Amino acid sequence: MSAVRNEHKRLGYFEGDWDATTTLWMAPDAPPVTSQGILHAQMILGGRYLHSQYKGVFMNQPIEGRGLIGFDNANERYFATWIDSNTTGLWTGVGNYDENANALDFAGTINDPMRAGQKIPVRETMKITDATHYTFTWFRKSAGKEVRMMQVDYIRRKANPQS
Repeated sequence: MSAVRNEHKRLGYFEGDWDATTTLWMAPDAPPVTSQGILHAQMILGGRYLHSQYKGVFMNQPIEGRGLIGFDNANERYFATWIDSNTTGLWTGVGNYDENANALDFAGTINDPMRAGQKIPVRETMKITDATHYTFTWFRKSAGKEVRMMQVDYIRRKANPQS
């Protein structure tokens, strides 16, 4: 049985309920579009994986998403997956934790919605700001350079004193 390591325990920071403000840049010269959502994340399967459930509204349409992040002891790498109700593909990425930046950094590819069979290199970061804030940023390659496409600012929800 694979041991739960510090890399797995690090993911416990993200456990809980978070208010999310998403900013999306549809094109470099277009103004950003923002939306609100809620993320619920919990450690599962003996503390080895972080499972996330997102609900929100984007461009007047509901959106739901599911993510899974873990650390593969054999490969010594983090991995991340994502699916949502606005797309039909599975995103997967692999990466590492940057201690100096206090961030997880993942790289992968997505299907190009404009060119069937083509892939677009993408990168995402999850930067921890403090005990109650972190930022998720999504980058893609465009014309040979990395462009920020989306940023989600998360604020940890306070525990309900009634519960």
